[in-house]
Amino acid sequence: MQEIKIICDPANYWNGSHNLLSETLESAARAGAHYFKPQMFDIDYIGEAWEHKLKKYKSDQLTACDIEAYKDLTEKLGMKFAVTANHPHIVDILADLKVKNIKIASGQITEKMLDRIKKYRWETIFISTGMWEDMSVLDLLARDTHLSGDKVVLMHCASLYPTYPSEANLNRIDTLQDKFCQYSHVEIGYSDHCYNRIVPAIVMGKGIKYIEVHVKIGRSYGPTSEIAYTPEKLTALCRDAKEASELLGNGALGMQFRELETKEKYKDRYLEELPETEGE
Repeated sequence: MQEIKIICDPANYWNGSHNLLSETLESAARAGAHYFKPQMFDIDYIGEAWEHKLKKYKSDQLTACDIEAYKDLTEKLGMKFAVTANHPHIVDILADLKVKNIKIASGQITEKMLDRIKKYRWETIFISTGMWEDMSVLDLLARDTHLSGDKVVLMHCASLYPTYPSEANLNRIDTLQDKFCQYSHVEIGYSDHCYNRIVPAIVMGKGIKYIEVHVKIGRSYGPTSEIAYTPEKLTALCRDAKEASELLGNGALGMQFRELETKEKYKDRYLEELPETEGE
């Protein structure tokens, strides 16, 4: 049985308050999440079209010291730590800090970014596929990491906040699974922007073992925060993921242990043939 893991992204809902970000992290741990994954960017590389949000980005920018502190706290609370890197030189910083798990958003997939990723060893590389259609590039990444020991998780998502039911295209998960099934180190995950109670159940049933959600607590706010999971909903999701892991089992064809007892108990319940009676 492989456990279904929940990845928590606080996005930019903490609004520059490290107390709020720390509380969000602690809330994720209490809910039973498996990963906490903040974002790291460099405001010097913010594009001109986004300069009107420069003040907001500046308040949410995490330094190397911040990343190190949140890594320590996350691991102390029993979760794994991951970071979304929004520029190639951020990859270098994370590698120097010995961050083991890294994510690349679909909007930041470039040849330079992927080459920088492949320069280092990681426990898990998460790649969002929402705004990316050239699967040959990801196929090359899968081939290049085949011998390195890095696990690659390609995350299906729709880069829409919120994602409406008609836009979710959850069957794309099957397409990705079929395309990358030749690689034993590649798994397909799901990044949820739907905020729909049945979506996690559907993707768990499709064999997804990594589900990423945005998270917030009471004082959090910001663009797209309407799709974020509250502590109560996150707790329910983590509970459902644990139960689903058990329900899905290992797929083995043999009987369960208790079924053997049932088989023995009922083996003589029905006769294959009627017994012969005297005079026949």
